[in-house]
Amino acid sequence: MANSAFWLETNPHGRPNANPDGDEAVKFLEFIEQTHPLLPGREQRIRVRTSEENVEIQFRQLPNRLYEVQWTDALNSPTFWQTLKVPENRPFVSASPFWKTVADPKPHSKARFYRVIVIGGF
Repeated sequence: MANSAFWLETNPHGRPNANPDGDEAVKFLEFIEQTHPLLPGREQRIRVRTSEENVEIQFRQLPNRLYEVQWTDALNSPTFWQTLKVPENRPFVSASPFWKTVADPKPHSKARFYRVIVIGGF
């Protein structure tokens, strides 16, 4: 046990924020998404499509996890993230994976930034 703890503390690839396969996902995110931290080519991607009517945020929702789309108008400090208040963004725990789309129906003249929060397994 002590050797494992030492390895995690001294080896950069053992840390939760490490990305040993170089696929843009840190190990903790790969754990949440149930992907392999040493195999690149993640299936989980966040896609954004825009039109004159709305912005659509699409992501793969995995079983037994809650997802929430949040937005902000500025990324500078202090950042104030808000939950996107649309019916598609209500909390929902699925029994099987599926691609989920959450639309922001308000067109925006200035930049708007989005993020998807993943809340662990249930």
